[in-house]
Amino acid sequence: MHKAFLSKTILFCVSLALIITTWRAIIYEADKHPYYLDECVNTRAAINLIKYLNYTDILRRAYPPYVTTGFGATWPSAVAWLLLINNLFEARIFISFIVWIHFGLIVWFFFRRRNYNPYSIICLISILWALSLRCVFWYGFLLNMGELIGILWIATSILFFSARKGHPYWAALCLGIAVWSCKLIYLPAALVLGVTYFLYDTYKNGKWGVNRFRVAAGLGLMFFLPLLLWMSLIYLKFGYASLEKWCMDLGNYIQSNPTALKRTSISHGLQARSNNPVGEWYRLSAGTQFKILCSTFGACCLGFFNLWLFRNKRKGLGYWFLLGSSIILAVYTQWYFLWDSRMWQRRIQPGMYLGIGVCIYCSVQIIETYLSRQYWSRLIALLALIVLLFQPPQAWRYPLLRPTPTYARLCQEILSVPLSPQP
Repeated sequence: MHKAFLSKTILFCVSLALIITTWRAIIYEADKHPYYLDECVNTRAAINLIKYLNYTDILRRAYPPYVTTGFGATWPSAVAWLLLINNLFEARIFISFIVWIHFGLIVWFFFRRRNYNPYSIICLISILWALSLRCVFWYGFLLNMGELIGILWIATSILFFSARKGHPYWAALCLGIAVWSCKLIYLPAALVLGVTYFLYDTYKNGKWGVNRFRVAAGLGLMFFLPLLLWMSLIYLKFGYASLEKWCMDLGNYIQSNPTALKRTSISHGLQARSNNPVGEWYRLSAGTQFKILCSTFGACCLGFFNLWLFRNKRKGLGYWFLLGSSIILAVYTQWYFLWDSRMWQRRIQPGMYLGIGVCIYCSVQIIETYLSRQYWSRLIALLALIVLLFQPPQAWRYPLLRPTPTYARLCQEILSVPLSPQP
């Protein structure tokens, strides 16, 4: 009894210390940053959608395609500015809180299904949240970007797919939200996961009749439902001509975007691309480059190693999801290092988040297989202490708020054009 109480106390204390450390860093970053152009565009679009049913930063434009982060990721900013918040700093804190809650719920249900005790799960939430902030170099979610929220919706879909009773249609809807309402770059991952589930379920049930086509149609309908609703909204608000123009503009924007394949080349070798001063990789620190390599190439290798390690065990849905995720991660990695024209670090963020998810799943599977259950709580507490010790020293020296008023605290009108002047 005494040992159990001591174990829970240690888990709670290290969890609390990690939560405080990460939130101090978030508050500091929220206060430090001036406005970011994409943050301003996305926030204005979310507010205008609620007020005027037009997802645009400037009302004279109807649903412009350059607003590439969907309402599924930007709605917290609209709620913050319209109902709760007085300035940009408070809006960023509210957005971070919503993302943190979503992240925590996913981790909670994932480990609760594996019969972890609540104290261990809370500690794991704090560990994984701290690692996600440290491994991915940019607090994009803080600035209303959709990469982290998109991968959280994909993780939610995996939870629905792998539920004991199974909720495939809800899972397909979550995949649709991740792609059509967050970031379109997640389309390959969503398609691979959806097709993997359908093939696995079909093979498991041994049925290839008409019922399978009904299931496929249902999954497809739920996946495209967010897109259909979005197109219906454009049609009802502006008519068929505007809907047709939106579809054409979106296609043209994708083709003319610098990330499109026709604007890139693999004619130069990897070494030449890495040393090219035009690309952002050349200017990144060694630590940032190491994080990108570990969360992309390293995670891909770990995923395939895990598949080989458990090749002789019963292959459930998790095995095939890991295979699909590792393949998609390999595609993201190859695209970034061999195809992307400028190697901007933000463009590999989706791959990095996917790689972190692969690393988490593989690590949990290996630990549960080769380590006795009685040592799990001790290992979790040790991991929390290690992560806490490896937090940057300045994390505790950050002033919670800067002594002089910052732009984030002075900006009280996000819809103003131009923006309020920065101090």
